[in-house]
Amino acid sequence: MDVSRREFLTAWARVVRDSVHFDPDLVEEVLLLFMRRMAEAGRIGYEQEYRRTVEPLYETVPAPDRETAFYQAHRRLFVRWGLDRPIREVLDEFPDVRQAVRAVAVARALSGREEGADLSRDRQKVGLKVRSERFLDVEGFRRFLRHEFQHVADMLDPAFRYDPDVVPERPPGVQALLYERYRGLWDITIDGRLERAGRPTVATREDRWRELQALYRSLPEADLRVAFERLWAWDRPTHPDLWAMAQDPRRVLAWAQGSAEAVRSTVPLRLPGDPCPLCRFPTYRWVEAPSPEAVARIRADFPDWDPAQGLCERCAEAYDPALQT
Repeated sequence: MDVSRREFLTAWARVVRDSVHFDPDLVEEVLLLFMRRMAEAGRIGYEQEYRRTVEPLYETVPAPDRETAFYQAHRRLFVRWGLDRPIREVLDEFPDVRQAVRAVAVARALSGREEGADLSRDRQKVGLKVRSERFLDVEGFRRFLRHEFQHVADMLDPAFRYDPDVVPERPPGVQALLYERYRGLWDITIDGRLERAGRPTVATREDRWRELQALYRSLPEADLRVAFERLWAWDRPTHPDLWAMAQDPRRVLAWAQGSAEAVRSTVPLRLPGDPCPLCRFPTYRWVEAPSPEAVARIRADFPDWDPAQGLCERCAEAYDPALQT
């Protein structure tokens, strides 16, 4: 199919089964990066072939048709040089995905935060956004693709019970945190399954452990480690369970306490939006370690308060001379 830049966003409705389509901007940028890399290694044949293929189009193709002609030429070189091969070969590792979807549309991501795969609402198309630089590191690209296509395989699996609409509305800052936790928990289960299957992925067990620690700083490490090991070994995760743990760290503790090795915690949890134990107003900015002078002042007014309970930022400013201006 001839797909120009203007047509790319509407192309999904017209593609055939098992086709992979690339954004023209992505194809062009990858070709330029690849030729530059090869030229630095002394292999100038690629750049010469590119010039032989593309430069005559300025003379032989009318101006209104050049955009499509350039994309066709770029696409032929992209395939000829095997730059599309990692996506097609890793996709073949997921026959359920290949069988279920009509098309994979690959577009350019401008940053790492934009990268990832998603499933269309009709569950017929996969959108994959990647940075152009990934095509230059074939093995790293394969690991990334494996991880992302496992996300898609989960979404297509009825047992996973994926439903993106069953997500309660929260304030934007809290919602972003919940999505980050959800994605982090899901990533742990994905990389655990890929490692057990002997398929290299994007992160090691310890990488994912450190990420989980950062997402649940308020949980005791012993409990969190048990929860992590169970997540890593979880062969059939579900969307509702992962989302419940993302919303409430108490669910992570409950997950850990389902193991005989779990260590029960007496440390109170501080969740976004919970009331400050002093002023009782909801807070999203907790102070974990007030100064000794602040602790003494607070206990003079609140004898039953324990520093482990924390306090909101406003109360910390009121009781800590070092924070007062």
